[in-house]
Amino acid sequence: MKHPDFRAFQIYESAAGFANRYMDIFAEDAFENRREYITGFYRAGRDDIEREYTYLTEGQADGFVEDCVETVLGKLEKIRG
Repeated sequence: MKHPDFRAFQIYESAAGFANRYMDIFAEDAFENRREYITGFYRAGRDDIEREYTYLTEGQADGFVEDCVETVLGKLEKIRG
C-alpha cells in the first residue's frame, strides 16, 4: 500500500457494521462484504498490482484524483466567499 496513512481509507476501513437498508437489490451485508474485500485487497500488499491496466494507467488515475481535488477546492473557495 503506497499511502497507508491516507485518512479516507482509514475511515472507510473502520466503517464496520454498515448495513444495507437502501438498495433492495443487494443483501443487507453487501456493503460490509465489499468493504472487507477492498480493504483486505489493499492491506495484503499484492504483488500483481504492477501490471498493464485495461481502463486507466496509474498516471491517469492520479491525474483524475488531482483534477477532482482541484474542483472540490475551487467549489469550497466559492462557498466560503
